[in-house]
Amino acid sequence: MAVEKKNYWLRHIILVIIVAIVLFPMVWLISTSIRRDQAAFSPKLFSSRITLQHYRNLLFPERSIPRLILDVQEATYLLGRFRDKSEEKIISTVERYMNKFDKLMAESEGLVSTIDDSFSSLSEELNNSGLSEAISTINAIRKDDLELVEQRLLELKLDKNSELYLYALGNILNKTKPSIKDKYLFYVSNSGEYGKEVLTLAEELKKTYGEILNKRDELLTLLETENFDEKPLVIESLKRTEKYLSEKGVEYSSWRKTEWFKVINKYLRTLEKEIPEERANIINATRKAMYNSFKAANSLWDDFAEAHNALVNGLLDLKEKALGPRFVEYEETTQRLDEIAAKKSAIEKTLEKDELAIKEIEDALETVTPIIVPEAERLKILRTTIEKSLKETAPESPSSTLSDFFEKLRELYSRVETVKDSIEKLNLKDSTLYAGVADLYTELNWFLSNETKISAFSDDPDVKRAIDIFEVSRANIERALPDLIFTLNEAKEINEKVMAMKNNLITLSKESGVLQQKISELQEGYLTALQKLENCKQGIELGFVKKLANKPINSIDDAATYFENAADIIETYFDKKKNLRYRAYTWYEDFQRAYQEALEGSRVLSSAITTLSKMKENLESKIYDYIHLRFLGTQITLETFTNMVDSYNKSFQIFNARYQRASRLVSDLLDYPANYAAQYSHKLKALDKALFRVNQIWAQKETTYFYFVRWIGNSVLVALMVSLISVTVAALAAYPFSRMRFPGRSQGLLFLLLIQMFPSIMFMVAVYALLQFMGNYVSWLGLDSLGGLIFVYSGGIAFNTWLIKGYFDTIPDSLEESAMIDGATRLQTFWKIVIPLARPILAVIAILTFMGIFNEFIMARILLQDINKWTYAVGLQQFSGRFETSWGPFTAAALIGAIPMVTFFLILQDYIVGGLTKGAVKG
Repeated sequence: MAVEKKNYWLRHIILVIIVAIVLFPMVWLISTSIRRDQAAFSPKLFSSRITLQHYRNLLFPERSIPRLILDVQEATYLLGRFRDKSEEKIISTVERYMNKFDKLMAESEGLVSTIDDSFSSLSEELNNSGLSEAISTINAIRKDDLELVEQRLLELKLDKNSELYLYALGNILNKTKPSIKDKYLFYVSNSGEYGKEVLTLAEELKKTYGEILNKRDELLTLLETENFDEKPLVIESLKRTEKYLSEKGVEYSSWRKTEWFKVINKYLRTLEKEIPEERANIINATRKAMYNSFKAANSLWDDFAEAHNALVNGLLDLKEKALGPRFVEYEETTQRLDEIAAKKSAIEKTLEKDELAIKEIEDALETVTPIIVPEAERLKILRTTIEKSLKETAPESPSSTLSDFFEKLRELYSRVETVKDSIEKLNLKDSTLYAGVADLYTELNWFLSNETKISAFSDDPDVKRAIDIFEVSRANIERALPDLIFTLNEAKEINEKVMAMKNNLITLSKESGVLQQKISELQEGYLTALQKLENCKQGIELGFVKKLANKPINSIDDAATYFENAADIIETYFDKKKNLRYRAYTWYEDFQRAYQEALEGSRVLSSAITTLSKMKENLESKIYDYIHLRFLGTQITLETFTNMVDSYNKSFQIFNARYQRASRLVSDLLDYPANYAAQYSHKLKALDKALFRVNQIWAQKETTYFYFVRWIGNSVLVALMVSLISVTVAALAAYPFSRMRFPGRSQGLLFLLLIQMFPSIMFMVAVYALLQFMGNYVSWLGLDSLGGLIFVYSGGIAFNTWLIKGYFDTIPDSLEESAMIDGATRLQTFWKIVIPLARPILAVIAILTFMGIFNEFIMARILLQDINKWTYAVGLQQFSGRFETSWGPFTAAALIGAIPMVTFFLILQDYIVGGLTKGAVKG
C-alpha cells in the first residue's frame, strides 16, 4: 500500500520566517559588538571591519594616554581611590603608569611610521602598476560610454539647425553659469551665430589670464636677484595669483584688497626706491602691466556675463517658433491657473480671518443686549401706563409742553432705526439684540405717533412720572448706542469685504474651470512638444559626452576631467550609478584623499608625541619630590598636568578627525574595491588596524570600562544570594501551606497572591527609609550596600511560594507517611524526601530569580550610589549617553552579561530533568 507524502512547504516557509525574525536581534547584537565602525544602523548587517576590541576594553581595559595623565595626576594629589594609599604604593603606581605612558608613546611613534610608510609604499605601487590598470579600465568604460551615446544619438536624430535645438540649448545655458570651461564653451559653440560674441570674449579672457600669469612670472624672475625684508611675503602673494583666477570668474576686488594693496604694490614700491632706476622702472612696468591685466580681466568678465545673458535671452525667445504657439499658450494658461490658485488661497485665508472677526463682532454685540432689551421692556410698561391716562379726558390747556422731550426722542428714533437697518443687513434678525432693538424701535415709533395726545396730558401725574422714567431709559440707551453703531459699522465694512471676496472667489473659480478645460485640450500637444524638447536637451548633453569620449584618457588628470564632466550625464540618461561604474577612478581618488588625510594626521600626532614626551620627562624629574611633599602635608599643584591635558585636547581633535576620515575612506576602499585593487587589500587592512589602534591609544576611555568586571561580579553575587535565600525561604514557607491545615491557611495564600499584584517600586520610599534606618546600626545592610540590596530583593518571594506550594501538592503524602512510620521526623521527611523530589521547581525558581535579579535596574539605580557597588544593569545604562549610544561597547557588554545567566542555567538543567525521575511509592 503506497503512503501518500504530504507537502508541508507552506508550514516550512512560515517556520523559516519566524526563526529569522526571532534570531535577527541576536544576529544584530553579535554583529554590532564586533564592528569597528560602530555603525549599528548601517544597511550592511555584517561589516568587513571587525574587531574584538570592545570585548578587550570591557574585560581587560587598557589605559589610554589621557587616562594615564589623569590617573597620574590623581595619584600625585592623593585623590579618589589613592586617598588612603601609602607613599611607597603611590610611587610604585606612578612609576608603573609612567612606564606604560612611555610604551604607548613608543608604540604611537611606530604606528605613525607604519601608517606613513604603508601609505607611501601603496602610493608608489599604485602609481607604478595600478595606475596604468586604472587608466586602462577607465578607457574601456569610456569606449563603452561612447557606444551608448552614439546609439542614443542615432535614436534621437537631432537637427542642429532647428529652432528647437537652439531653444533647448538656451534652456541648458540658462541653468549654466558662464565660464571658460570646455563644457560651457561646447554649448555656446553649438549656438552658431548667437554665440559668436561669447566665444570671442572667452578667447580674450584666456589670453588675458595668460598675460596676468606671464607678468607674474616675470616679476618672480626679477625678484630672484633682489634682497629685501618683505621678499618672502611678496613671493607668496604672487604665487597665490592663480587662486583669484578661476574658470568661473576673476576675484579682482579680493585680489586688489588682499594682495595688491597690502603686499605687492606696498612693498615693491618701497623696493623700487632703493634699487637702481633702470631696474626699478622694469619692475614698475611689469607690476603695473600685471595690475592692468587683472583689471582688464575683471572688465572682460563683466562683458562676458552680459554677453551670456544676451545669448540666453536670444535663444529663449525662439520658444514659440521651436515648440509652436499651442505650447506657449499651454504654459501661459498653466501660469495663469497657478496665479489664480495663489489668489484663491490668499483670499480664502483672508476670508477665514474676516469671518472670524465677524464672529468676534457678534460676540461684542451681545454685550449690548443686557442694556437694550431691558430698556425696551421698560418702554413697553411706560406705554401701557400712558395709554391708560390717554383714555381719560384731556385737560383744556396743559401748563407745560414736551417739545424738547420729543425732539430728543426723534433723534433717538433715527439712530435706533439706523441700528435696526444695520443689523438686518448683517443677517442677524434671529439674535436677541435685534429683537430688543426692534421692540425699542416699535415703542419709540408709538411715542412719536402719539406726540399730540401725550403732550395734551403733560400735567397728568402718571404721564409725568412715565416721562421722567423714559428720560432715564433714553440716557441709558444713548450711552450704549455709540459703541453699538461703531461696532455695526465695522461689521458692515467687514461684511461688504467678505461679500466682495466671495464674489471674487466665484469669478476666479469660473475662470479656473475654463482654464482647466483649456489645459486638458492643449495637454497632449504640450506633452509631445515637451518630450521633443527633453530629447533635444538630452542630445546636446550627450553630444558633449561624445566629444569627451572620443579623446583617449592618458593620465589620471584626464580621467578626473572625464569623470567630472561625463559621469553625471551618463548616470542621468542611462541609469548607471557613477560611483560604481567609474570605481576604477574614484577608488584611486579615495586612496589619495585617505593618504592626504593620514599624512596631515600623522604630522599633528608626531608633534603631539614630541610635546607630550618632553612634558612627561619634565614631570618625571620632579613628581616624586612632589609626592613626598604631599605626604609631609604640603599642598602643591603641578601646572604640567594642566599643560599636558591642554596639549592633548588641542592635538587629539585634529589628528583623530583626520585619521577617522582616512579610516572611513580605507573602509570604503576595502568594501568597494576596483578591479585592480585586490593586490592592495592586505596592506589596506593592516593600515586600517593601525589607524584603529591609534584611536585606542589616544581616545579618552570611558570610565565604565574599568569597572565593568566588578559590576558583573556584584550582579552575580547579589543574584546568587537572592536566589539561594528565595528558594530556601519560599520552600520553607510553601511546605506548611501544602502539608498542614491551620487557621488562616486559605487567607494566607490569598494574601500572598494579593501582595504580589503590587509593583515593588510602590514601596520604594518605605524601603529607602528602612535601609537608611538599618544602615545606622548595621552598615552592610544600609543604603549604598550590596547587603541592603540583597535584603530588598529577598522580599519578593510570594509568587515563588505559590509555585512551590503547587508543586508540593503533586508529591504523594504516602511517601512522607511511610518515612514517618519508619521513625523519620517531619523535618527529615521535608529535607530527604520532599526537597529531592522538588528539585525541578526549585531549579526553575532559582533560574527565574537569578535572571530577574541580574537584570533588575530601577531598585539598584536608586539604592546604589558608589560606582564600585553598581550592578551590571546599572552599569550598562552608562553606555547610553544623552545624545548618542556607544553601540559597540553596549552590545558587547550585553553579550558578556548573558554568560553568567547561561552558565547558571546549564548548571541547573540536570536538576530540572533529573528530579522528575526520582522518588516513587513503595509497592
